[in-house]
Amino acid sequence: IYKERGMNIVLPLLATYELMDKLKVHAGLQPGFLIRSNLVIDDEGGRLTFDRTYKFHRFNMAFLMGAEYEVMEGLNAGLRLNAGMSDLFIGYKGQKHNSFQLYLAYTL
Repeated sequence: IYKERGMNIVLPLLATYELMDKLKVHAGLQPGFLIRSNLVIDDEGGRLTFDRTYKFHRFNMAFLMGAEYEVMEGLNAGLRLNAGMSDLFIGYKGQKHNSFQLYLAYTL
């Protein structure tokens, strides 16, 4: 079994606008910093780990946009699009990280 495992620090910087009562939209940027990336191989012979951090750019940037709805006081549900703007791999063009996020958040 082959697994690529990465550790990143990401900092979502968002501006929020309340469209109507309980409904907000947000947009912004998300800088990301790669700490390390390892290839882990598990087979009958055991586990091998290889450092592959050198294959990736250490910094990346993404555009964020989404919406959030207040379901009840303190509980929010949201959807966010993360659109990568930076190439991930050194020497390869056009390989960006894109994702959708569904979330529930509770405010204390």
